[in-house]
Amino acid sequence: MTFTNDTQVVPCNEVNTDIPAMSFNFVPINKLADLETNAIVDVIGVCKSFGDVQNLTARTTNRELKKREITIVDESNTSVTLTLWGTEAVEFDGSLQPVLAVKNGRINEFGGGKSVSLLQSSVFQINPDIQEAHRLRGWFDNVGATQEHVSLSAMSTSSGAGGVGNLLTLREAKMNQLGCGDKPDYFSCIATVSMIRSENALYKACPTADCNKKVIDQNNGMYRCEKCNREYPNFKHRLLLSVM
Repeated sequence: MTFTNDTQVVPCNEVNTDIPAMSFNFVPINKLADLETNAIVDVIGVCKSFGDVQNLTARTTNRELKKREITIVDESNTSVTLTLWGTEAVEFDGSLQPVLAVKNGRINEFGGGKSVSLLQSSVFQINPDIQEAHRLRGWFDNVGATQEHVSLSAMSTSSGAGGVGNLLTLREAKMNQLGCGDKPDYFSCIATVSMIRSENALYKACPTADCNKKVIDQNNGMYRCEKCNREYPNFKHRLLLSVM
């Protein structure tokens, strides 16, 4: 469809039931792991958590961008990060945990995890009046909100994202085998401290900037660092807590 100078756009106030509703071909979130990067997909899920708006600068155009990451979950007990951009990112409010439907989202992959990002051609709907949304709403309110979910994006969210995006329980982190790879994994968790081991928490360390090795008191006013193989007339105190 191409608009010209002679094109007129006028509102249609008549109720016409012949206009078809938008059709979706939803893929369960747990099946997104099988799709290739840059694949276009329809997905639906309940907003489990959402992060703050982030300000970014595009490398190619140097244009400022606004981004927000949302974690959505469905009946497969699997969650994935959904990335919103621009006005949709700024105006989104997930405090009531709405059902979100996406048409023509793009599969991204980073650090071994999958995520879904909106494109200019994507359609984003909040609490759509469709059967799949009503079913998800009932599932989440009855059992889904209290169940633990496997995250497809646990490996893809970077540190310092802010907000409560990629919020996992400790059991979910264990189920996703976080921390078992060669590189560190980052996620957010709300937990209660059950014990703090205060024994030997404070120690005398090497005073150099790049060394935290414990020094040995030479009993002559000097302190030896075995790592640096040097003696120093001073040291720095360091605190190392073991928390459970």
